[in-house]
Amino acid sequence: MSIQQLSILILSVILNTAANLLVRKGASTLSFSKFEVGNFLGTLAQATINPFVILGLLSFGLSFIAWLVVISKLEASFAVPFMSISYILLAIFGKFILGENVTFLRIAGISIIIFGVYVISQS
Repeated sequence: MSIQQLSILILSVILNTAANLLVRKGASTLSFSKFEVGNFLGTLAQATINPFVILGLLSFGLSFIAWLVVISKLEASFAVPFMSISYILLAIFGKFILGENVTFLRIAGISIIIFGVYVISQS
C-alpha cells in the first residue's frame, strides 16, 4: 500500500467521522418527538436548512468519493475493517465535543476494535 492510498483511506475515515458528528449535532436541535406525517415533514424541512446537517451531508459526500478511490485500489478485506477507526474517533469526539457518555463497556469494545485493526494492518 502506498502513502497516497493510505492518505486517502485516512481522509475517508476523517470525513466520515466529521459527517457523523455534524449530523448528530444538527439532529440534536431537531424535534422528531411525534411520528405524524406533518410533524415529520416540518422537521425534515428544518433539517434542510440546518448548517450542521448540511455540512454533515457534504462531508458524507466527500467521504464517499474518497471511499470510491480507496476501494478501487485496496482489498476490501483490508479497507473495510480500517474504516472502523471512525468508531473510535466518534467515541472520543462524542465524549469531548458532544458530552456523550462513554462507559467502560464502550471503552472495552473500542479496545477490541483497535486490536482488530492492528492485526489486519499487519497482513
